[in-house]
Amino acid sequence: MAKRPTLGVAGVVTGIVVAVLAVTPAHAAAPAQPAAAGAAGTVQQAPPAPAGAPAQALAAVSPTTIPSVTTSLVTPNAAWSCSLGTFCALAWDPTKSKWKKFNFTICTDYALSNWNGTGYFLDNQTGGVTTYFLDDYYVVWEKIKPDNIKYVYNWDPIWYIENC
Repeated sequence: MAKRPTLGVAGVVTGIVVAVLAVTPAHAAAPAQPAAAGAAGTVQQAPPAPAGAPAQALAAVSPTTIPSVTTSLVTPNAAWSCSLGTFCALAWDPTKSKWKKFNFTICTDYALSNWNGTGYFLDNQTGGVTTYFLDDYYVVWEKIKPDNIKYVYNWDPIWYIENC
């Protein structure tokens, strides 16, 4: 007799866990397109806000990574830079109406959440490193070598960044 309530509670707990884990991670696609060239440590100009950005703010969730990296907010059309030894990526943060700049410096896999639509990246790392963009099945979409060039990128199919 005690099994039935226990199984019911286990089912409810399982349902809650599945709902919590169903948070939509990032996505990204399309081959990278160069946006502008620059030398090591040069200042970049942030793009304008994405089309329809104010309308998106109602159901907004800030983009994140797991594990977390250092981030900063960049106002549309403002200057930003990517430090030597860093892979930098910009994803639109609809909660702030600004670009959120992620600074990847440690060799590991990062899970992306809420990286939606068009963004940017610049690889200013040193040495023989390669950064990979992967989808939800860990299929490689891009292999990035350091070149200190800002690229436009659609984050929709990208769920992971492997920075090594």
